[in-house]
Amino acid sequence: MDRVYIETSAILFFVKKDLKENLTNLLKDKTHFISDLVLAEIHNMDEPYREYTARLLEEIGFPVLKLQEEDTEFARKYVYNKVIETKEYSLGLHYYLAAKNNAAIITASNRLIEVKEGLERINNHFKVPIPPEIIKVGEYEDETLKNIRANIGRLVEAQGEKKLTISIRESSEFFIREKKLSLSRREKI
Repeated sequence: MDRVYIETSAILFFVKKDLKENLTNLLKDKTHFISDLVLAEIHNMDEPYREYTARLLEEIGFPVLKLQEEDTEFARKYVYNKVIETKEYSLGLHYYLAAKNNAAIITASNRLIEVKEGLERINNHFKVPIPPEIIKVGEYEDETLKNIRANIGRLVEAQGEKKLTISIRESSEFFIREKKLSLSRREKI
């Protein structure tokens, strides 16, 4: 496991439990990254978690994978094939971002573990790699995050992948500017 993608629930778990050192140790000697989606979800959280999370991201230094329209299009396959519900769309998108970058995914979501086989089935069918590993670091099931993810699912249904990709990118960029973060956004990791 040389490459790891950290999805939002895991980052919020480490912030909520004040376990920065544990996260730092977990990421040691690994290529680690987050995505525009992570920043967009955090951007929609309430303070003080937005600020705490921004500081953690800045201190550790996370490269940010730029979201592409092809990413949002593929994640819809998980919904169309009834692996996840529309309200869980962004969870599928996190999974796909890790998979396409051949990275393990670090999560604190029970739901991602529950739907793993279905996600793998879709990836195998479309000849997309599967993440080498799903690493569950704890449990973070928060109503605010569930609501944010449900809103993203509604947005993709109402506006389509192109507009959703633009909205998530804009939200990510706004969060970086607002919190004065020096995170680098990249097309590829």
